[in-house]
Amino acid sequence: MVVIVQNLHGFRGRETRDGKHAMKLDKTIAGTKRLTPEELSELSPQRSAVSLLVYHAEGTSSHALLEGCPLVVGRHASLAIPDSSLSREHARFELIDAEVWVEDLGSTNGTRVNGAMVSERQRLNAGDEVLLGSVCVSIHSLERAHVADGLESHEGFGRLLEHEARRCRGLGGALALLMIEHVGDSPLGRWFPTLRSALRPMDVAGAYSSHIVEVLLPGASARLAGDMAAQLMGELGHEFRCGVAGYPWAGSSADELLGVCLQAAHRCTADRPIYPSPKRGETEPEPGVKAEAPVVLSPKMRELYRVAQHVARSDIAVLIHGETGAGKELVARAIHHGSPRKERKLLCLNCGAIPEQLVESALFGHERGAFSGADQRRPGVFERAAGGTVFLDEIGELSASAQVALLRVLEQKRLTRVGGADEVPIDVRVVAATHQDLQAMCEAKTFRLDLLYRLNAMVLELPPLRERREELEALARHFLILANRQNQRQISGFSSEALEALRQHGWPGNVRELRNVVERAVVIAAGSAITLEDLPAALRRLGPAPKPAATAEEALDDAELFETELDFKAAYCACDRNKAETSRRLRIPLRTLINKLQHYDLEG
Repeated sequence: MVVIVQNLHGFRGRETRDGKHAMKLDKTIAGTKRLTPEELSELSPQRSAVSLLVYHAEGTSSHALLEGCPLVVGRHASLAIPDSSLSREHARFELIDAEVWVEDLGSTNGTRVNGAMVSERQRLNAGDEVLLGSVCVSIHSLERAHVADGLESHEGFGRLLEHEARRCRGLGGALALLMIEHVGDSPLGRWFPTLRSALRPMDVAGAYSSHIVEVLLPGASARLAGDMAAQLMGELGHEFRCGVAGYPWAGSSADELLGVCLQAAHRCTADRPIYPSPKRGETEPEPGVKAEAPVVLSPKMRELYRVAQHVARSDIAVLIHGETGAGKELVARAIHHGSPRKERKLLCLNCGAIPEQLVESALFGHERGAFSGADQRRPGVFERAAGGTVFLDEIGELSASAQVALLRVLEQKRLTRVGGADEVPIDVRVVAATHQDLQAMCEAKTFRLDLLYRLNAMVLELPPLRERREELEALARHFLILANRQNQRQISGFSSEALEALRQHGWPGNVRELRNVVERAVVIAAGSAITLEDLPAALRRLGPAPKPAATAEEALDDAELFETELDFKAAYCACDRNKAETSRRLRIPLRTLINKLQHYDLEG
């Protein structure tokens, strides 16, 4: 990396014994000078504690931030980035007394910190996300607990992975993720330097556990990831296993990629030390594997599955709307297994994971010679699912041409393979899903209204995990059982403090995030139960809820007091929003309590 240092007046570094420091200053005060990393290290004998991680159309880069050396980001600045959303000199970053400050320099598109516009110089914290136009900058502290130099914490690694996944989704491109596990008893600090030296300078390594290292390979395709995994395994030896995943072919978010990559690592054997996760674009249940039963405890989920079971008996199209990671595919599987088509195939196609030029081929198949690489005829999911169900996940990601082709097939019940002329009759039931507002997309002319009418004969709204907290503990224990089985552990459960932290967390990644948290906790747990220390830092900060006030606690003894919205709210809060405990203390049926909470809109 080359850094341009400007305006070194007032540089507050330390003098060196041989005077090189002063000489460097004399050479740079006269004007702008391009310094190498070695010269920078001489200017700052102690390594910088902060770096800027910059995500832009050209890729990802890391830039050390030094005391007394402000870093200006812009199209023509000390940190020059050729992005049209940036002004010539967009924003200034400074490290002052170990604190990072950002100042907008009158840019056209503004500077935002965690979504809020910056109007004056503002102090930043590690992990803050700064948007300069469409360029994302993350503040990264190097002073963190780690077992080896160059190894990120799991939380820091997760933030970097999510940033890179967002960049790929917004700007295009690819990334790969490796989960490298040591199956022997050698400490991580002994073999990690070998791994780090074999990686590229831009690759990022994180500590998933004491024997698993996670590696982010920016810009790596599936083929390059496989080649690098083979090279690493050759360097490390026979006691290592490696799971491989990547965007877009295996997942689109940090939670999804971490989950599928860890599953791939679990499938590794001595004979097959590298296991690439299957492409998520097109999947079907493995023969003889029983479908995973959903956890249905909350009123909203019970109502959703009641409607789903009723709809399953018909053949109408269903659109499932819900946040990423909430479990839309489980609902689709429940519809299929409750339908007359349950003995035939259910094929799942993630429309956002297929390159635009190959979507129609994946849907409808292609003839030999239809395009480069089409060396034989291949039927699409609509043909191969004949008599069964096709689940189209992330339907909002379909290109305009694919939307037209899909609408024609749904209307005519016939398809034409790419590069073919013959029409093929089809008989499938279509279930679609999305986290996007398709109606708003129709108004913005990015989704066809006539296709939406074909897909939304019945719309099922899947609530996020934060709106069905009655299921959280049951889901956590379910994932605990699965993680014990996969990792050969015998973790018995969760401490009360850990459970309280799980209850307090907002779960933006929904059920998928919960599964990843529990899986990692099982891997790193030192005792017989998962404790607060085994959870990510974001959950550890939540900790146990404060004890309820004595007046509210005492009031629970008299159920006759609870007749108003305020009374029910006080009782509910005094029991830490635990419905079962509240109904028991009030000596009223749980259903009555739930009706009261819904009537007064207190559940949130």
